[in-house]
Amino acid sequence: MKCVVIGVGRMGRRHLEAVRMCGWSLAGACDANEESLQAAVGEGLVEPSACFKNVDELLSKIKPDLAIVSTPADFHCETVCKAAVAGVKYILCEKPMAVSLEECDRMIATCESNNAVLGVNYGRRFFKEFQWIKKVLQSPQMGGMRNMSVMAGNIGMCMTGTHFIEVFAWFTKSARFQVVAFLEDDPNPNPRGAHYRDAVGLLRLVAESGEVLMISFGSDQGHGISVNYGCQNGWMVTDEMNRWVRLCYRRQEDRTRSSSRYGTPSVVKVANMEPLDVVKSSVNVMKALVGGGDFPSGKIGRRMVAILVAAHLSSENGHRVLDVDSIGWARERKFAWA
Repeated sequence: MKCVVIGVGRMGRRHLEAVRMCGWSLAGACDANEESLQAAVGEGLVEPSACFKNVDELLSKIKPDLAIVSTPADFHCETVCKAAVAGVKYILCEKPMAVSLEECDRMIATCESNNAVLGVNYGRRFFKEFQWIKKVLQSPQMGGMRNMSVMAGNIGMCMTGTHFIEVFAWFTKSARFQVVAFLEDDPNPNPRGAHYRDAVGLLRLVAESGEVLMISFGSDQGHGISVNYGCQNGWMVTDEMNRWVRLCYRRQEDRTRSSSRYGTPSVVKVANMEPLDVVKSSVNVMKALVGGGDFPSGKIGRRMVAILVAAHLSSENGHRVLDVDSIGWARERKFAWA
């Protein structure tokens, strides 16, 4: 498998590591920023002879099997489409997939017409902890997830919030959602550049099957990520940074009692979680993409962008509840996501 990474900033260099862990051939790395290329060379991730500053030159000279696009989001559409037209068979794009729904549609159409397989790097479904959490939530002890609440430091609704939105969609197997949001621009400088913006605030997402996701954080919240899962028979809370999980659920003999009897005796369990490994996550996404596994497709990436767009529209229009599939009128609106 001949691979290239386009965009070798902090995340791109993790993808360089992931390609190595896959045992594939890293044929080239591309970035318009010379400092980023030099950092990748200095870390021993790529040979100087395999570095490019121009995407067209990279694609024409190498003709890779897999292209990983980890540029800022406003370059995703152009770069993915160039890779597909150049004959790249597999393309993994960083999230967010694009800065507008129109760009998402163009990327999907271009890949389909050129027989390219497009994936988006939402890797939480490949973490052992989330696979285990999904299994436990569906167990008779817990009785199925009813709501998921994320309380965090300033994670960025687009930057990290969408990872939890994608997990929620994966847990619920839902394709249709309603959203209401209270958002504002983060006043803190964006590390990728002053012209990029992300949102802070409150988002409420309801799946067609009835489960609810709440995400809440502000620009004045600066520490940690906790996730609370409410179920029919109990709850689970995880500390994503300190890597522990706590479960609390009803005894078997109490599970048929009314939900208003919330004070019944509990079974309580506490456990530690494995350290978070984002490089290994990227490895798993890449292998699923190439091997035809359960990877986050371009259509899933588009759905995440649609939820973000709908959240902004809700916040701007009196915090209306919006059906995510009803916002076609904002298809061409572009956002300043990084």
